Formats: sequence, structure tokens, C-alpha cells
Amino acid sequence: MEQALMTLQKQYRRLRTSVFGFIPLLALAIACAFFDRRLTMALLAAAVAYQLLWLRPLQNRYTAAAARANLLQTVGKRLGADALSEKSGGGLAEADIAAAELIPHDSGPGGCLLRQGIQGRLGGYEATVCDATFGESFRLVKNGKRRVHFTSGCWVRITLPEDTGADWRLLHKDALPTPIRQEFYAARPLLDPADPPAGCPESFLYYKGLGPAPGSRTLAQLAKLSGYTPGQAALSLKGQTLSIFIRGRFVSRAVSLKGAPTAEFLRFDPLPELDYLQKLAGAILLDLQRGKPSNI
Repeated sequence: MEQALMTLQKQYRRLRTSVFGFIPLLALAIACAFFDRRLTMALLAAAVAYQLLWLRPLQNRYTAAAARANLLQTVGKRLGADALSEKSGGGLAEADIAAAELIPHDSGPGGCLLRQGIQGRLGGYEATVCDATFGESFRLVKNGKRRVHFTSGCWVRITLPEDTGADWRLLHKDALPTPIRQEFYAARPLLDPADPPAGCPESFLYYKGLGPAPGSRTLAQLAKLSGYTPGQAALSLKGQTLSIFIRGRFVSRAVSLKGAPTAEFLRFDPLPELDYLQKLAGAILLDLQRGKPSNI
């Protein structure tokens, strides 16, 4: 971590020096306005070119490097991963999102954007984490104007060691706008809206498919996750694949330019919910074992 911090601090000092170089250029342009308009316009043009061609790219490189370092030092270490796919979902693709049948999105460009993908192991489970933005067209009324709603958050896929035989969805009521959710699940006859099982948090909606329903341990862990996260969670369990989308939570954190990066910044965990998700996966397996017939 020390090497990563030193590299970031060097980048930050270079950025700050470049910013200070921009200020005199603007001041000179203002001063020239009183006696030479042509020179003023030339200086302003130079300032704009400096901003667009040098300062802004430098700032973007620094913020991307800082976010990457933070992610690798926190989520990366949690998953035992040292590689990050900034412009993709890592081991996740649009087809994986669609297969989960959890969050709707339009097909085509802009419908499903996956970024900051990182892949590894969460405890004993294979896991992939990324930021996700979904664009979905909908109508408030039949034959009304088509609108587009964007839903953003983080997506986590956990592969369980065995097939649960289950196929269900649990969604916080605010994870999706009601018209979008109703239209999406109405097109899936194998997922019936049902009363949530006993012990399910009151704010969650339940769509029941084939196989066993969520067990008591699973619902207890879901309640803990929901009570902890400031986001709104949505879960899909299909066989051995557990998919979780948490609206409003992201693995890539914002980077401030007000001060130099610190060790505290690198250690700040953007997604502590991973601990709850690991326990949730374990609870699903425990409920599965309890539901199996005894051989005795």
C-alpha cells in the first residue's frame, strides 16, 4: 500500500502544480483586457486549450488511478484479486445480467453498462463484483409516451458450490420503479408474485418460481443486510447462482481533489456489504441442507 500511496501523491502534486500554472494564464488574460483585446482572446484560447488538452486529462488520470488503488486495496484484497477491469464487468457480461432475470434493461447500446469489474473468491465462493447502470424504457400509461429510466448500483454474482434447485426473487420495494417492475415480471409467468415467507423484511417483494422458497436463515441474513446497507437490495437465486443488485451502492468511490490522498483513503472500504453477502450465501446453503431428507 505504501508504494501505491506514494505514486498517487506524486500524481496529485503534479496535478496541483498544473492547476497553479493555469491561474496566472487566466489572470494575464484578464489584465490584457484593459489594453489589448486581441491578446486577451489569444490568451483565453490558450487557457481553454490548456484546460482541455492537458489539465482535464491529467485530472481524469489521477481520479481513475486513485479509485483503482482504493478498490484493489479493499474489495480486491477481500476477493484475493489483483486485477481490475475498469471498462467492463470483469467476469460479468450483459448475458449474465439477463440470465438472472432480476433487473430489466433495454437491449442495445446504453441499456446495460458494466464497469469496475473485479473477480475472485468471497470466502469459499467464486464471486464477481462490478458497478452497473441499467436503462429501461417504459410507459406510465398504456399507449403513452415512451420514457427511459436509469437504475445504478453494484452487482455481485456468487456461485454456490451446489445447485439449490431454487428459483426465486426478493426485491426491496424501492429497488425498481413500480411500473417497470410490474411490466418486467408480468412477462415472466414462471415467477409468480406471492406473499413473502414468514420472517422476510416487510419492505421486500417476493416472486416465487420453482423449487424451495427462501429459508429462515436466508431471510434473517437478508434482514441484516437490509438493515445495514443504505441502498436497496434485489436478489435472484437460480440454481447455484446468487445474483445481488444493490441500488445506490458502488464499488468505485468518488475522489476528492481538495487534498492529497492518504492511507485512510486507500483503506476506506466502498462495499462492506460483501461481509453480509458472504453470510447470506452460507445461510442459503444451511437452509438447503436442513431441507434435505435425512439418510438415517
